[in-house]
Amino acid sequence: MIRPLTAEEQAWVERALAGLSRDACIAQLLIPTLGSDYELADTMLPLLDRIPVGGLFTGHATAERHREMLGRLQEIPEIPYVVAADLECGAGHIVQGGTMFPDPLAVGAADDPDLSYQMGKAAALEGRSVGIHWTYAPVADVNVNPDNPIANTRSLGDDPARIGRLLVAILRGMQEHGLAACAKHFPGDGVDDMDQHTVTTVNSLSRAQWKAISGRTFADAFAAGAWSVMIGHIALPAWSPERDRRGAYIPATVNRRLVTDLLRGEMGFEGLVVTDDMNMGGVAGYMNRRERTVACINAGCDMLLFPRLPDDYETLRAAADEEEE
Repeated sequence: MIRPLTAEEQAWVERALAGLSRDACIAQLLIPTLGSDYELADTMLPLLDRIPVGGLFTGHATAERHREMLGRLQEIPEIPYVVAADLECGAGHIVQGGTMFPDPLAVGAADDPDLSYQMGKAAALEGRSVGIHWTYAPVADVNVNPDNPIANTRSLGDDPARIGRLLVAILRGMQEHGLAACAKHFPGDGVDDMDQHTVTTVNSLSRAQWKAISGRTFADAFAAGAWSVMIGHIALPAWSPERDRRGAYIPATVNRRLVTDLLRGEMGFEGLVVTDDMNMGGVAGYMNRRERTVACINAGCDMLLFPRLPDDYETLRAAADEEEE
């Protein structure tokens, strides 16, 4: 289970929250990207001065560049940014010169919890050394369909028991060394042969199958204390069979039945819930930008990944104004 905050930590949270205006609280929901080598930083700086976002996502750069830029950026907010990156295969793909591990499928083939732990530990130590606090890993998806383009080599395999055993070792290695882990992509990619970057994918497992396959790996991650979970643009008809007038199922990112009722309610997850990239076709093809920006928060997601600023911030402010009227 997720470790409860100490009295000192809880007091800091309460003081910080009490000092935030409503609009600052709204800004805390947002995680914009800085791009590779901080190519978007200059564009972001004037926006960050007036929109106190909760986190920043960074791409590949040298260790020196990460430290320099994150050090400068962290001087801006009153509440420090949570800095996120994709460290699925260790830090080497994001921190130049860091350790580069093979794709998770190779880790699954090795089937060694100790090696998996060491990979998580290395990602944590090398990521934290440059200012990264949070990784969108490990991947909890199961390779039900070998033709799935997302899970594929990013999954630990097709055996839920093995995946659970290894992803727990990875996230323990991460979190025991100060890096917040994030199980993804709930409610489970890897079942159909579609790519959620372009279209809403569908996990077509029955409820019983889902609990034994996709749901099992996430349940293992949650039981081990995963601090966060990423919601995918993935439909789960067994829990939410509704279709729109086009015949399309509702992607999980904007689906309260999956985020609040299933994830929070039935599974009891108490950590942070972050969306996947809200510009991906899997959700952008289902709803327009204004609708999906509000819908993901109403569904129960805590943070929105890759907002368009200042547009999405203003959309959420307007939605809050309407609620208050």
